[in-house]
Amino acid sequence: MTELQQIDLGNYLVKSGKLTADQWQHVLKLKKEHDAPVPAILVSLRFLSEKDILRAWLISVGKFRFGEILTGFDVVTEEEVQLALERQKKTGQKIGLVLLDMGFVDQSTLIRYISYQSEISSEALDAEISMADKFMDL
Repeated sequence: MTELQQIDLGNYLVKSGKLTADQWQHVLKLKKEHDAPVPAILVSLRFLSEKDILRAWLISVGKFRFGEILTGFDVVTEEEVQLALERQKKTGQKIGLVLLDMGFVDQSTLIRYISYQSEISSEALDAEISMADKFMDL
């Protein structure tokens, strides 16, 4: 998660009432002290579920890559994602399968995060279609 994405996520979480400003500041303090990813901190503090964080991330940032999701939740390292991306260029496989083949993630974890990504992407698409329908009715 880039610094800008982190700011966008924090702004969204506070403005939407999902976190207080004090809670967000506490998360940022822990990130600085422990060099841990923000989503992993939010989950460990039980401020939000993984799914809620991904939904907020998609709304606030607009998109995310699967490797970013996994590094954001401390499932894999950025170095592991980079190695997998290099292999992906050669094989053409989806990044999740490459990470699985390389032993960086297990199957149940991969399935869990793919299902989150799929469900949240579907929800976002449904919301966009609903908004488009409302504008068409005007």
